[in-house]
Amino acid sequence: MVLTAAVLIFYVAASVSLRNNTSQENYITGQGTAMVETLNYNASQTPQDFPVAMLKGYEGQLISSQEIKNPRLGQLKFVSFKSKDSYPSLTNFYRNYLQSRAYNLVKFPNGEISRIAAYRGKMSFDITVTPQVAGSLVAIYQRIMK
Repeated sequence: MVLTAAVLIFYVAASVSLRNNTSQENYITGQGTAMVETLNYNASQTPQDFPVAMLKGYEGQLISSQEIKNPRLGQLKFVSFKSKDSYPSLTNFYRNYLQSRAYNLVKFPNGEISRIAAYRGKMSFDITVTPQVAGSLVAIYQRIMK
């Protein structure tokens, strides 16, 4: 499964950070203890080496941008933003973007939000697109395993 316990560990660690910082922390999870070496939160720029082509319809303000590194597990990069583009347009864009780069897509049923997950080798993406009154809310997780 694309989302593993390690992604959950990374997500929990990212959600506790409310400002720019770099730290080393231990987090207790259902699977044991995980050490997060660096935890960076920045709402003014994307994480280093994040594929900016994925910011479709981006209008200049990120809601959240985080990067977490663990020396044993790898990295998790997260970006969320408001897009001016529609829910169907973004869903098609992300599926085509990932397929054209030889990622294997994981199928999810259609619902009120769109979830696109894909993996290739040690890299995976998990993207959610939520329709808004004007445009869409997009959340992108990029995971790079060691």
